[in-house]
Amino acid sequence: MQRANHNNQPPFDAKSIEGISNVAINVSSIVQFHSVFSQQNKKYSDISLDKIHYHDYFLLKALLTDMSRKIMSRRHSGFTRQMQCKLRRHVLIARFLGLLPYVK
Repeated sequence: MQRANHNNQPPFDAKSIEGISNVAINVSSIVQFHSVFSQQNKKYSDISLDKIHYHDYFLLKALLTDMSRKIMSRRHSGFTRQMQCKLRRHVLIARFLGLLPYVK
């Protein structure tokens, strides 16, 4: 491969890429990829920020995993960053008060 000149010319000549220029991509045939964690799996995305509170035992219990009692991730719950931080804080308070278990 040739080096580029100081005249701002490309390091290749137009004849070497002639065959490549005939390749075209059909953009309409590209299908948008839908993740496994799409909107249908975000069960709790309609909960407002004001609803998350350590007194709401059933909501907090629903947002913990069944076996290890970890907090459900944002991609599963559909929460925003602020909601996830508030959820974590209120789960810690509820665990400290004895409303939620640390382990099952």
